[in-house]
Formats: sequence, C-alpha cells, structure tokens
Amino acid sequence: MGALLSMLLAGLKAVLQILALLFKIVYNILKAFRIRLLAVYLLACLIAQLCFHTFDDVFGKAYFYVGLAACILVTLYAWAKPLREARRRKKLNRRERELEQRKDDDTPQEEKEENAPPAVHEKKPRKRERYPLYFDVEGRPDYMFAEYADRYELFKKSEHGFEYIRTDYKDGDNFD
Repeated sequence: MGALLSMLLAGLKAVLQILALLFKIVYNILKAFRIRLLAVYLLACLIAQLCFHTFDDVFGKAYFYVGLAACILVTLYAWAKPLREARRRKKLNRRERELEQRKDDDTPQEEKEENAPPAVHEKKPRKRERYPLYFDVEGRPDYMFAEYADRYELFKKSEHGFEYIRTDYKDGDNFD
C-alpha cells in the first residue's frame, strides 16, 4: 500500500512539473507578444461563461465586447510604446549628428587638421573608475554613502562633518 501511494505521489509530482513547464512556456510566449492582459481577460471570460453563463444575454455580450475592446487597445498601446521609444531615440541621434555637423562646419580648416585623430589608433586600456564615489541617500538628505571597489560606507552628515555609520561589503564575484 505504501509503495503504491509513493508511486502515485511521484506520478502526480511529475505531472505537476510538466504542467508548470507548459505554463511557463505559454507565459513567456504571451509576454514576448505582449498579449498577457488580453489572454487573462479571455481566460477569465471563459471561466465566467462556463461557470455562471455570464454572457448569454444581450447585456452580457455587450460587456464582453467592451472589455475585449479595452484589452485590445491596451495591447496595441503596449506594442506601440517600444516603437515610439525607438523613433524618439532615432530623432535624438539625428539631432546630435546635425549639431556635430554644424560644429564641424563652423571650425576653420586649419583647426580641423590640428584636431584630426592620428591615422593609427592604439588600443588604450579602459579607465577604471576612481574610488571612492560619493552618493546622497535618496529620501534621506542627512545621509550619504561612499562606494569603493569592494564595499559601501554609510555616513551621517552633522555639524562636525561626516560621522561613520557602517560598512557593507560587496559580493566577491562583483569586484571591478
């Protein structure tokens, strides 16, 4: 009896893992196409119709179509937002190029030649950030912290300068 029960539990666990995997795959597909809200709405309407027959009358159908239209509009907005952002970035890049071109046009020819880059560029090592870097604590104007390569140090601003509060160390994998 105990062996049969453990086999049933193992089978149930395997089925649940497969269902979880399928759910994750479907969720990622819906996320990629930005139609999660629409899918959730349609699923909720399906459950409401099967359980309560919500959309059988004229008013129920009207509510369904109004909700569907709202979900479609939100989905279209979600699709259009990245396109608007890309167009905005493209405009900014174009403006920056135009400003650079105007600046180059205003520069005399001799100065352009003096400031011209050499024909061969040597690869320079990337500059490391100089530590410490100082930051104010958001929402707490009387505190600030210093970031070092391996730690953060918290200070409180006082009339005598800065008072040391504590040190938090970074993870060993995140050293710069």
